[in-house]
Amino acid sequence: MLVDDKVVEPAPARTRRATRSGAAPRRRRLSASLRKAVLFAHVLLSVGWVGLSATSLVLAVVTFGQSNTAIRRGVFEFVELLSVVLGRPAAIGALVTGLVLSFGTKWGLFRYYWVLIKFVLLIVMVAAAIVLTPGFVADGIAHAGQPGSAELATAQWGIVLLPIGHLVGLVVSTLLSVYKPGGRIRK
Repeated sequence: MLVDDKVVEPAPARTRRATRSGAAPRRRRLSASLRKAVLFAHVLLSVGWVGLSATSLVLAVVTFGQSNTAIRRGVFEFVELLSVVLGRPAAIGALVTGLVLSFGTKWGLFRYYWVLIKFVLLIVMVAAAIVLTPGFVADGIAHAGQPGSAELATAQWGIVLLPIGHLVGLVVSTLLSVYKPGGRIRK
């Protein structure tokens, strides 16, 4: 093609195949506007999860000093409602948006230690929320009328320790996102 009396070759089309030199093809990245939208959703879901964990923790602590069976049972039922209706979707949404960001940006999932650590933390927290919370809540509801029983104490400690674990994990994840320590993972 001629541009200002000079012959200019068109740029080669990008393909997903390896180049002739054997270099790996570049991954597709999110556009700036899509990256911002996914990042916004990720932060919103994570902040919501922090709020839900803090609320669950406060409610769980209330069960220790409560002698009224109806209130104790109600607290366990409300924690269950928070967990199922809001907590699980927030946790899974944070996981999904985090994966989209890791694969759609320069950070990658397996390129930097801090990203991989965040991912492992998130998997552990989501698994704990999905697997452990229902059992603790069910035991708490079933044994709410038995103050001093080992089953009630286990349920109470379970719904106290899970939100503490989530809060610690979310704070660590936030610190990792801000400071990005550890460097690249060697291949």
